[in-house]
Amino acid sequence: MKTRKRIFTLAIFTLFMFALMSPSVLAQQKEEESTATLPETMDWMKSKLSGMYTYYTYHQTDNYKNEWDGWFEVTYDKVNVSGCELSYTASYKFGRSGSDKTWGGPVEEIVNLSKFDPLVVRVQSFKEQIPDGNMVEMKKPVWVIWFRDNEYSTPRLLFNSEDMAKRFHKAVLHAIKKCGGKVEPF
Repeated sequence: MKTRKRIFTLAIFTLFMFALMSPSVLAQQKEEESTATLPETMDWMKSKLSGMYTYYTYHQTDNYKNEWDGWFEVTYDKVNVSGCELSYTASYKFGRSGSDKTWGGPVEEIVNLSKFDPLVVRVQSFKEQIPDGNMVEMKKPVWVIWFRDNEYSTPRLLFNSEDMAKRFHKAVLHAIKKCGGKVEPF
């Protein structure tokens, strides 16, 4: 009789614990599967990107062993959405510490989300090696959403915040799905 009571008590306890955990499991699933429409998603991206400013500093060593500290900033403006297209102007400006000379300028981007493979679009911390062999040591993390396999290609979006980069990436993937973006077969 005692064994039956223990088994019954254990079964009730297990059901009770399962009932307590179920709402959190469902909430977690809801968080992962957005029910936002395409217009809602695109408007959210527009609101977060409009006027966003990213600034970072770095130490660079070039192929000739010259070293310097530099800074880089990007501001996003003229952000618009239309259907599956996200367009914006990224104003880039960079320079070397201790110098008044700056480089860069505005770049207009039109990102048609229906054209991208959702498995290729990714978010990651900016790497230290750039394609021409120069080494760049970031002084603080910068997060980048890459839209293509080839790093350092455009379009790309830069963020100071890992959290915002991941949230924006999630919205981009949701929009790609809503726009019919497909995984490449090979």
